Amino acid sequence: MARIRVAQETQWTEPLKSLLVGAGHTVADERPDVEFVDATYALEGDRDVLTLVVAGSAEQVPLAIERAKAGAYAFIRFPFVADELTLLLERALDHQALAHENHMLHDRLGASESADPVAVARNLAGKPLADIEKQVILSTLEQFKGHRVRTATALGIGVRTLGMKLKRWREEGEPIIGRMNRQVHVNS
Repeated sequence: MARIRVAQETQWTEPLKSLLVGAGHTVADERPDVEFVDATYALEGDRDVLTLVVAGSAEQVPLAIERAKAGAYAFIRFPFVADELTLLLERALDHQALAHENHMLHDRLGASESADPVAVARNLAGKPLADIEKQVILSTLEQFKGHRVRTATALGIGVRTLGMKLKRWREEGEPIIGRMNRQVHVNS
């Protein structure tokens, strides 16, 4: 299960800790996977945790929106609903895992391909941007063995945007790598 930090002592701290521990998570200050902060908490620039969740009352929604714009992952209202908290935490942990994987892949890709950026640019020069986009998306989809969420996260686009592009290319007859690394054709 996850390691969770609860940043301040507020009216929602103890109920949150109780729900988290009851769900099998560890509440800890060291190396957290997710951190919960109050909506009044000013977000700092560099944080040691990727996934930050803002908690507060319904009246604090405008402030929470500002915190989300500043980098928080989500907002959850107090009093908490156990199922809502569980779902949010699952998604936050998935988000963090994908972001970590994305950083690792970028580092690995950067070490291998950015060694000669001039050669990469020459290979792309003169090609229509739509063709370059298609090539990059399909290559990334293949790299992730057809997993759309990971592909979209790695490319920095929405899953729905990715799905619409794949649908359009399928309709145009482009073979698209399916989830289990199989070719999916329009006429199949």
